Amino acid sequence: LEAHPNKDGDGVDVWGLGGGPVKVTTMQGLDDLLRSTNSATTFYPYLWVPLAPGAKAVPLMVVCHDNTKKEMSLAIMAKRWRLLWKCCAEAGLEPVAHYGDGDPRVRQLTLWLGTKGKAKYRVDHPLMCLHVRLETVVLDDGREVEIAISAGIDPMHVHWRTFRQYLDVKRTLNIGGLFAAPTHLERFAKSTQVSLGINHSHLNFNNKTNFPGLLKVSDHKLDKYGAVVPAHRIRKELKQHAGARTVEGDLLYIEFLNKMVAITWVKCRTPKDLVHDLVWVVLFCLLWEESILDHKGDAAENKPSMATSCLTRPTLDDIQIYCQETILGLSLIHISEPTRPY
Repeated sequence: LEAHPNKDGDGVDVWGLGGGPVKVTTMQGLDDLLRSTNSATTFYPYLWVPLAPGAKAVPLMVVCHDNTKKEMSLAIMAKRWRLLWKCCAEAGLEPVAHYGDGDPRVRQLTLWLGTKGKAKYRVDHPLMCLHVRLETVVLDDGREVEIAISAGIDPMHVHWRTFRQYLDVKRTLNIGGLFAAPTHLERFAKSTQVSLGINHSHLNFNNKTNFPGLLKVSDHKLDKYGAVVPAHRIRKELKQHAGARTVEGDLLYIEFLNKMVAITWVKCRTPKDLVHDLVWVVLFCLLWEESILDHKGDAAENKPSMATSCLTRPTLDDIQIYCQETILGLSLIHISEPTRPY
């Protein structure tokens, strides 16, 4: 399949489906076309997202495939990334980082880019394993161009998965011996007659992209302008009734989720505050995992497991990647603007 801008400038013409070009004006239109012709089961769009505030994302490449290893191996994906770097360099664009969702292959490629090869920049700290990588791109005319590139995980996907695992009835999160589950919040509200403002829609496990529920349980809200701001409600009520040990684990989890959401969505925070919360989240995940691994010698009936008592390994990895990538970015901003007060 090939796609080229059409002469009207309002879309692209898709070739290779038989019968001549087919005009497509939206990503959804492309998805519908591929499905209706059984041309592919999955497609990955690669978008250029400018750092300029308010600038629109521009599609650079759409890969149509059947989601098999033959079509989406790590080697093939790495080759496509290099092709994108070359195309950007040819056009005078300077890529800064790749961001993707929680696809396992994207995660592996992200770790490959951030831990292998020559480092252009790194933060010298034992908890930091990712770096900004230095790559050499060879242009069509033979010239070599160096780019500094890194990779991260889209925080929205990380937030949704982290929140949804709290709602999963197959899990009872065990945080250092304190348990967390949404049923605890419901029982707390009934026993204390304290309204937390949470309803069943906020705790709907089947809604994989439940942003209102994420904001509510993480103790945030939208202001009149639609911006995410702290709510200072749920944690306050739980802390005032901390004598009820059944919600102490939930309070820990909500504090953890609150910091994750605030890092991404709450505006007008200083880099110092952001780094403080990022490090807090990294250490929280490490200590949570360590508290479960410490119980290896316990009797089977008392032994917590990573499978049901903690976040999944991919989610923990994605949280670490997101936090470290953000710390790298903030550190580079500080280097580029050393006189800016923080």
